[in-house]
Amino acid sequence: MMGPGAHEMVGPEALKMGFKKVLLMSSGLRGTDIVHKIVESCKYHGLEVVLFDQVESNPKDYNAMDGAKLFMENDCDSFISVGGGSSHDACKGARIAVAHDGRNINEFEGFNKSENQKNPPHIAISTTAGTGSETSWAYVITDTTTDPSKPHKYVAFDDAAVATLAIDDPTLYFDCPTRF
Repeated sequence: MMGPGAHEMVGPEALKMGFKKVLLMSSGLRGTDIVHKIVESCKYHGLEVVLFDQVESNPKDYNAMDGAKLFMENDCDSFISVGGGSSHDACKGARIAVAHDGRNINEFEGFNKSENQKNPPHIAISTTAGTGSETSWAYVITDTTTDPSKPHKYVAFDDAAVATLAIDDPTLYFDCPTRF
């Protein structure tokens, strides 16, 4: 017998953590109903949800910054990322940017560059296995601004980037099309 799935767990867990208005970051997972189920679970449990489903594979700095901007404009108090490493990494970048009043995520390339260790809480829900981004302090971002003709991908390591809670539901791995 299987326990509750991620979409059944996320609403109650978010409430326990004090979430009220969440920014959900994802690639959209087009062709699945995973994001829809998670949004509906959050709404069913009384949470407001702002959806940012434009995260790209190998997330770009502007994915993190667009997420941070949407979070601040909508007075969100928490994050949920749904997907693989790209969604989690972009969300981590957005959280770091939010904690630093919207400063560009590329300023934090390196090791423990955060000056403010307190950033919004984050639930990471994985739909793939293998990156470990939902549980690590590392995140990968592609810098498109320093030299736009030569974007470069970097790995930042920051204690402040670790997700508050990771939900790994193996059934989600089977629901995703193989292209994910």
